Amino acid sequence: MGRMINAGIAALISMKCAAAGLPQSYLDEIREHETQRILGTSEQITTLQSDVAMLRRAFAVKSNVVEVQSLPGLDPIPLAQLFKHQDLTLGQIVKLTSAASGYEATIHPDVNQNVVVKINGHPNALDTIAEYLTRVTDTNVIIWPESRAVTVMPKQVTR
Repeated sequence: MGRMINAGIAALISMKCAAAGLPQSYLDEIREHETQRILGTSEQITTLQSDVAMLRRAFAVKSNVVEVQSLPGLDPIPLAQLFKHQDLTLGQIVKLTSAASGYEATIHPDVNQNVVVKINGHPNALDTIAEYLTRVTDTNVIIWPESRAVTVMPKQVTR
């Protein structure tokens, strides 16, 4: 008698869920959970046959990979994309980095801004670019984080 009541309750629950438009796997899980709760057990009650399990895996909803647009990954450093394929002058690099970082660039009048600088690495910070420009050119590139300024001065001139 108790098993018939349990089967009736499970049938009622499954009919309510079928009306709601739930997938069959959800219905099976709900039925399994309610039956386990009624019987007071935690062990698996329903065992699916191998062909049912295989067909459920085969017909499971998969994401449509055709409609997903695959884009080439960007460089981790946006500025490196600008420096990779072209040679820029010192003035262009200073203006570009200051515009990208929000710092105000001040270039000494004695600095030759037309010097072509080849950047063959991946600059990852304003400090790295300033250090590289100081090493490669005859200028001192100084970063002032407090006032958000970049100062470019010849190496002979001191502050």
